[in-house]
Amino acid sequence: MLDKSIRNYEAGVWAEGKAYFDVAISRYYYCLYQRMIYISTNKGFNITSSNGYGCHKETIDLFIGEIQSQLTNQQVGYLSGLHRLRSKRNNADYRPIQYNGQKFNIEFKQTFTQIYNLLNTL
Repeated sequence: MLDKSIRNYEAGVWAEGKAYFDVAISRYYYCLYQRMIYISTNKGFNITSSNGYGCHKETIDLFIGEIQSQLTNQQVGYLSGLHRLRSKRNNADYRPIQYNGQKFNIEFKQTFTQIYNLLNTL
């Protein structure tokens, strides 16, 4: 999963550079999601959703629940931003919403960067 996370990050950088912000949002989100799975596997905890499918909301909640004892309150707050990024990814992938550079940076990239940097320390 680490390799997939890295490739999605690289694809996000490329898409952002081309101003394909909807694509960048999707790739950056999956970079974080796959990094979460990688960290969970390495730390030995299970974040598989109860229904056996990849329910992202539940997987994010399980991850935060498992990892929060190792984090500060501020870091837990950063991770809760994964839910907002999931919503932005859904919009970018499935809704006719267009993101310009300013909207992308304010609504997505700042939170992504905080979470990305945090996950890279775990």
